Amino acid sequence: MPFWPFGRNARRKKLLSTPVPPLWEETLRELVPLYALLPDEVRSQLIGKARVMAAERIWAGSHGLTLTEEMKIVVAAQAVVLLAGDDGYLYERLPAIQLYPEFVPSRPSRKRGGHHGHTQLLGEAWQDGNIRLSWPVVLESAEYPQDGENVVYHEMAHHLDGLDGQMGGQPPLATESLQQRWPLVTAEYRALVQDLIQGEWTWLDPYAGESPEEFFAVVTEAFFEVPEELAEHHPELYSIFAELYRVDPRAWFR
Repeated sequence: MPFWPFGRNARRKKLLSTPVPPLWEETLRELVPLYALLPDEVRSQLIGKARVMAAERIWAGSHGLTLTEEMKIVVAAQAVVLLAGDDGYLYERLPAIQLYPEFVPSRPSRKRGGHHGHTQLLGEAWQDGNIRLSWPVVLESAEYPQDGENVVYHEMAHHLDGLDGQMGGQPPLATESLQQRWPLVTAEYRALVQDLIQGEWTWLDPYAGESPEEFFAVVTEAFFEVPEELAEHHPELYSIFAELYRVDPRAWFR
């Protein structure tokens, strides 16, 4: 289908030529408080990207969850935050987003506290596969935009990590500068692992020490949720992620 990209661009242009629907404005105001904190230009840009994502991706409610338009808005509005500095990719390679009424049933993976159980996940991303998310946890992530934890950011970071064909903690690095600097990210990961082995306190969530891919996802959460703190505790890491995502979220919260 050689003309498909042009048709897609035309559909996007038509969609974005219409006013933001009242449902979007109401949902963002009530359920995604981050948008009230953003500069007008950033907010407008991200709402446009979120509208496109909500319209183009496949969405599904699983395990009896009835999918609503509000759910799509809340997920998409958070997912596109990672693309604030990218005018090209818009999750075209993400097949679908599945939402669950409680936890995502799967093998043991990301767990925050024993009360979540041993085989119940907050979210899950597979190489070239769907993103699966717990709807209650998505809502909680949206409600607290500066607590350092966001399941949508986390799983979308895994998706971006896998765009080069492997989900190993190093996303596609577009610039020579990033390729040269990325060993510093690996060094930070190894230093975190050593601190955890020795029982040292770490500012980063200890889950970041599980693997390089989890380190990348956890740092992404911190970068967009608590940028000032990340820059203070891990300045070099912050600088590299600012170059990678092409934004400086510290300016959003000032």
